[in-house]
Amino acid sequence: MIDLMSNDYLKQYDEFIDTYHGLFHLQSTASLEDVLHLIDSVLISKYQMHITDLVSSLFVAIQFNYRSVRLYLNIINQIFTKYTFSTSEYNVLRRTSDQININIAPNSNNVYKVNLDLKEFPKEDEIEYIIMYDQIDRFMRNITEIAIDNIYIDVFNFPPLSAIEAAAYFGSVNIFFFLLSNLNKKITPQCLQYSLIGENTDIINECLKKHEIDEACLYCTVRSHNDEFLKYIIEHDICDIKDIETSAVILSQNLKALFLMFEKDKNSIIPWCAAIPQSLEILKHNDFDYAYIDPVLGTLLSVATTYNNYEICKLLLENDEVCKTIINLRSNLDNPPLLYAVKNNYIEIAKLLILRDADLNAKDLAGQTALQIVSIYNCKEIAGFLISNGANINEKEIKTKKSAIHFAAANNSVDVLNILITNGADVNDKAKEKATPLYFAILSHHKEASKFLISHGADINFKGKYGITPLIFATRRNLKEIVELLISNGAEINAKTDLGLSALHHAASQNYKDIAECLILHGANVNIKDNGGHTPLYYAAGNNGKDVVILLISYGINVYNKEDINSSLFIAVAKNNKEITKILIDNGADINTKDTHGLSVLHIAVQKILSQNYRIPYFAWSKNQCSR
Repeated sequence: MIDLMSNDYLKQYDEFIDTYHGLFHLQSTASLEDVLHLIDSVLISKYQMHITDLVSSLFVAIQFNYRSVRLYLNIINQIFTKYTFSTSEYNVLRRTSDQININIAPNSNNVYKVNLDLKEFPKEDEIEYIIMYDQIDRFMRNITEIAIDNIYIDVFNFPPLSAIEAAAYFGSVNIFFFLLSNLNKKITPQCLQYSLIGENTDIINECLKKHEIDEACLYCTVRSHNDEFLKYIIEHDICDIKDIETSAVILSQNLKALFLMFEKDKNSIIPWCAAIPQSLEILKHNDFDYAYIDPVLGTLLSVATTYNNYEICKLLLENDEVCKTIINLRSNLDNPPLLYAVKNNYIEIAKLLILRDADLNAKDLAGQTALQIVSIYNCKEIAGFLISNGANINEKEIKTKKSAIHFAAANNSVDVLNILITNGADVNDKAKEKATPLYFAILSHHKEASKFLISHGADINFKGKYGITPLIFATRRNLKEIVELLISNGAEINAKTDLGLSALHHAASQNYKDIAECLILHGANVNIKDNGGHTPLYYAAGNNGKDVVILLISYGINVYNKEDINSSLFIAVAKNNKEITKILIDNGADINTKDTHGLSVLHIAVQKILSQNYRIPYFAWSKNQCSR
């Protein structure tokens, strides 16, 4: 017999277990106010439960107690109204809600709210509702008018439930046995699984006559908090506890399941138990191999860090020798504990790990260090703490050669940029392909980061790969505000790439009229030529840039430069752009001029027609010839 009472230190969690069992078995008519009071007084105040863990578990409860879905949604939305959530916490909730197709989004007041379409929820006059509430008399009266095989009930994250499966899920014992006895419905393996959610003993026993407990049954038992049945099958060795999906225990916050598994085999809960704060007492009072590495989950410390369980991390690191052994341990599929802490901005755990000599320059599976990661997420407090404790500010990612300052610039992390530069980071540090932090800020359209970098000495005329300057780069991406920022800070407006292309060439080729005009007003040479002798007009004409063609002409491009305007005419004709062709001719282009091959614009036009497979029908042509 499993006797949890033999461990007195576990008794303190009785109220936690009872409260959670009640939460997963709420009646749809339960008082919202009473439930919220219970959550606040027991789970949050007494047991200091993480709000994200609480909400995630309520999402699971919806799936396993669909009858009370509206009540759960009201509970969750009340919690969202009362508490604020960080970006990392919100991401955790999104991962859970997405599993059961529930949408979370901020409302107009930036308060998160669960949005769920309940139009398909059974109504009182529908057969699905009758099954849900085991209204056997109504069911018997209506069954002759309904094709029972066409009845299916949708429950979150389950395949559509047939009538007998739905009766098992909802514990509708009278309808279940009516379907079995009077309509000869078969008990499927799913009936057994769902009966463990419905928790009706008679239905469970009937299903067990046909099918055996499998992993899917264990999954339903654990997630639905059917603790008595779980205790029974563990005590009687009906299941192998290794088949219990540990994520089901964690996500549903089924502490009773954890305790039952611990009593059966204490090592079965290592390392995943560290995801649940209440396992602290077990870890305190028992000897475990803290250095055990699960190939997927990693170590106890990795799990505790991932789930932001500070007290467990503190316990694991208390002993100096143990600390040295485990603080940087990882599996091949795992990251060092410090990396989990910084990715989620778990400040207190990150500081604890740093002070206990975690490797500050260790890299995650993507090759990024802790400082690079906090630069992505603008975690300024952890960034400062890492640097003050010796993190290498210039450490580069292997593939991209980016250092922390590049990551900060690319993610508009201005607070971290300030810390990095203050502590000696090179504002013009070069990553792969000579890209500086300013290039990454522009690449990600971040004006604020660009402005900050420029104000701290970023070289605005530095030429990166192919000779591209920041101004040309911003022009290519149609970022007018950043173009104006660069110009106002002295960017060389007529700088050229290795191919001789200026910012105005690029604006013309993309028909970016506003940027082109901005460049011209600040001194861009409208007649500037690339290495091939072509002006911006040529690129505008060749890329359907009618607006820029008109703009360039209006700002005084030299229309008497026959070589350029005529070459522009050739490219406009070749591109079959009638409007631009007319504009150029109206402004002095010579339709009789010839190219270096002796071809006129007319030749080009004919070639264009032929290349588009325009054919004069043979017989029509012959007839016309004969009539002459």
